[in-house]
Amino acid sequence: MNSDSTVVKSNDPLSSGIRRLPAQLVAGVLVLAAYGLYIHRLDGQSLWLDEVISYLQAIHLWSLPPDLAYLKGHARHWAYEFVLRPWVVLIPNAFGLRWPSVAAGTVAVATMYRVGASLGGRWAGLLASAFLLIWPRQVFYSQEAAQYEMVVLGSLLSLWTMLLVEDRRTRWASWAFPLCVTVTVALHAMVVLWLALLGVWLALRNKFRISFAWLGAQVGMLAALAVVAIFDDRISLDWLRKPGLESVAVLFFDFLGPFPRELNTLFAAVALALLGLGLWQFWRQPAEGKRPYGGAAATLLLALLTFGPPLAAYVISHVWRPVWHERYLLPSSVTFFLLLAAAAASMRPRWLAVALSTIILVTSLLGSIRLYTDPDFQRDNWRGVAAHVVAQGHATDSVLLAWDNMRRPLRYYLPDERIEVAYLQQGSSEWSEVALRAVLEESDRVWVVVPEARREDLILWIGRVEPDAVQLDYVDFGTLDLYLLASPASR
Repeated sequence: MNSDSTVVKSNDPLSSGIRRLPAQLVAGVLVLAAYGLYIHRLDGQSLWLDEVISYLQAIHLWSLPPDLAYLKGHARHWAYEFVLRPWVVLIPNAFGLRWPSVAAGTVAVATMYRVGASLGGRWAGLLASAFLLIWPRQVFYSQEAAQYEMVVLGSLLSLWTMLLVEDRRTRWASWAFPLCVTVTVALHAMVVLWLALLGVWLALRNKFRISFAWLGAQVGMLAALAVVAIFDDRISLDWLRKPGLESVAVLFFDFLGPFPRELNTLFAAVALALLGLGLWQFWRQPAEGKRPYGGAAATLLLALLTFGPPLAAYVISHVWRPVWHERYLLPSSVTFFLLLAAAAASMRPRWLAVALSTIILVTSLLGSIRLYTDPDFQRDNWRGVAAHVVAQGHATDSVLLAWDNMRRPLRYYLPDERIEVAYLQQGSSEWSEVALRAVLEESDRVWVVVPEARREDLILWIGRVEPDAVQLDYVDFGTLDLYLLASPASR
């Protein structure tokens, strides 16, 4: 009788729940920490070009004015404007514009724990959640008014619900999985390189038996892509590039940034060696508890999602047309952290796991701190530029921008249409040699805004085109330089 009683007690769900409680508490603390980190100084940096475009698309959701008609061709992320619209109406400032990304980043950290725990156990889930939380790129996109953090969340939710579909114990997953896939593709079409692999994996695991979840995901994905195929302007993607091997390395090891290149190379080599050792040990683990796979299946799935999309984008970029950009492949970076977490959780002896985790956590933390402190890693300070022009400018001043696409963020912070705006470049790769001279002839003083990286080019260019121009003011706004020039006659 005592023996039976002991068995019942050891299998009591309440006792099992108590054992799980610490891990869930730690996961909850990580989620709260993520929200605090992502909302910290949310409006501390001014909006840059892409964020202002997001604002304009959300505000003019139903009817774009003629000067914004070109934005109709950006259908590749059409669902994001619908998500953003109520927030820019309720909170029409930088905080309201970026808050949906904060929410997406916070929920992504929670979902990362669920996915990691399903594939590698609770310890792997906690590590994966911590890795994602302070990853510099995660911090950046969780504070940007763009769709990329929502793509990260949608990808993780798609993976999690697919695991639930395979587990066959969660009925709502059969409709949640296709819904997550459809919405994520609508948030950005390039994520299809990642999500399509979920469909391939699910088909292989079910021996090509068609299920409602699988069919719904394929139909939803194709429907979202059809909208892009009909309305997207592919010419607007002419800035994409063919990647080199260094671009591929950045995709996975950008968290190693704060140190000299030689030290980063050493850290990357150590991390890869520890990753290989941990994955070999993880591979041998059987399925247990609520994990639908053994270590071998989980390793194959994560490796497919991590390396498959970058390989496909690399090949497409070199044999057809450039489609590569690191932010288009964020889900693969996220699953790379899942691989690292699963490897660390399986690693024996434990000090090796501590070494791998420490490399990732410390370098990521330093990289995230750099985002807040180093001007070279902050967004263009258009708010500071506009405030200085308003405070120090005259009614007859003009503004001369390096490129015409700088007009959007400047106008957001400097809406006074009486200030004349001209451009050094209009559709060509070289600055117009008549632009500065013409503006100086029409205005007594000219404010010139150029990227900090083109500072020396501007000084040489002015000396060649208008050597008699007088510099009255100069302010370094981090990634932007602001000059006040005047012709000798105005002096």
